[in-house]
Amino acid sequence: MRVRGALSCSVTELGQAAPQVLLPLSSNGFRGLLQTAAWTIWPFAEANFVLERHCTTLADGFCVYGSIYQHLAGSKAGLGEYQLTADLERRWAQEEKTLFLLAFCLHPYHMQVSRVLLPLDWRGAPASLMSLPCLANAKAGYFSKWFPDKADRANQIVQQTFVFLTDDPTSQSCALPLAEGQTHYSAGWTWHKYWSFMEMSGTCAEVSKLALVLLGCKP
Repeated sequence: MRVRGALSCSVTELGQAAPQVLLPLSSNGFRGLLQTAAWTIWPFAEANFVLERHCTTLADGFCVYGSIYQHLAGSKAGLGEYQLTADLERRWAQEEKTLFLLAFCLHPYHMQVSRVLLPLDWRGAPASLMSLPCLANAKAGYFSKWFPDKADRANQIVQQTFVFLTDDPTSQSCALPLAEGQTHYSAGWTWHKYWSFMEMSGTCAEVSKLALVLLGCKP
């Protein structure tokens, strides 16, 4: 498409002197196809820029997967979206999905969204990975693996996770006070600053340790 696009520019520059065989490249139909193709594949190019930033976390990787999938699902251009979606799902199936989900839920920027999403699937049957009990137990498993000297504290992380993500103001013992309508992100709390503070405060010590390691991993 890039080569044909470049040739169409040459046709425009040459005008009447352009070879007859190249004239279809200057048609509105081809230009429309070129624009549609560029729009269809742009999120993949954008994903590379996002994932190569030095501050990118697994939570950003999770959002990249989601945004590309939504983009392809909403496209009716007929330029191979079905195959691209299948490739995306195949790649996602190879990932350690639990880590991506945990990072999404523990990132201050996405925390409010995760608190809305998790209860929806809480008592669903069968329980999916995107449910509070599953994620809380997964945290305990990773905590025991990453901090074997503190494995006896793994059960604490389950309780802390429920307290932290149920969005119950009366039980948010480890949440920072925010102004009405304000998010941790808009308040200037980066994920590292946020969880470092939580670890020092001691109210979410185990979750804080896990979050600092998890969000420090590169996708």
